[in-house]
Amino acid sequence: MNLYIGEIKGGFQMLREDWKSGLEARSRRKAVTAMITGFADSKFVFLDNYNRSNGAVGSPVVGSAMTVDVGSLVITAGQLMFGTVGNNRGLVTCPSVDYSVQATIVSGNNTWLLFRGADAANYYRWGVFGAIGTGNVIQSIVAGQVGSLNRPVVGPDGVGAQLPAGSIMKVVCRGGRFRLYINRNFCEEIPDTLHALDGIKCGVSCGVFTLPNAGVWDDYSVVTC
Repeated sequence: MNLYIGEIKGGFQMLREDWKSGLEARSRRKAVTAMITGFADSKFVFLDNYNRSNGAVGSPVVGSAMTVDVGSLVITAGQLMFGTVGNNRGLVTCPSVDYSVQATIVSGNNTWLLFRGADAANYYRWGVFGAIGTGNVIQSIVAGQVGSLNRPVVGPDGVGAQLPAGSIMKVVCRGGRFRLYINRNFCEEIPDTLHALDGIKCGVSCGVFTLPNAGVWDDYSVVTC
C-alpha cells in the first residue's frame, strides 16, 4: 500500500493510498502555464481567462462553454459575472471524478464554487453567504437543500480560514476525498461521502442578491488528475 505522509505545522498526517503526492502543485503549474501561454495540455477539461469583449460568455479558451441552467453568465471588464437578478448557476462536466478546479473570486455576495456534483441539485459548494471577506463555509447540497456538511472552512491549525477578495480558491478531488486551498495554502481535507463515484460536475453559482454584487470570478480552470 502506498501512503503519503505530509508535515503540517510540526505534526504529521497519514493519507489514504488514493492520493498522489504532488497533485496540487502539478495542477497549479499547469493552470498558470496555460493562462500565460494560451496552450493547454490534454488534461485540461476547461480553461478560461475571460479576456474577451463585454457581453455573452461564448466559448472558453479550452473546452465547451459552461452549461447555464439557472440565470445567466456574462463577461464584464475581462471577468465572469452573473447576469441575472436572483439565482445564477453555470456547470462544467468532467470526464471523471478525479479533477482539480481553480478560480479567482474577485468579489461576491452569496457566491459559491461548486464541485463533485452528481447533477444540478446534488453537489458540494464552497463560498460565502454574505459579502466576500466575512468568512467562508463548505456545504453539501442534497436534493437542492443544505445537507449535513455545513460549517466554516478551517486551516491545519483548526482556526477559520480567511478568504479575502481576490483569493484563488482551489479544490483537488481524488478518490474518496477532496482538499481545499486558498492562495496555494492548504486548508483542510474532507472525506467525500456522497459523490466519490458520480461527482463529475463543477461550476459557479450565486444566490438572490441585487446585481452587480452577486459575484465576480476570473481565471477558471479544471484539470483532470
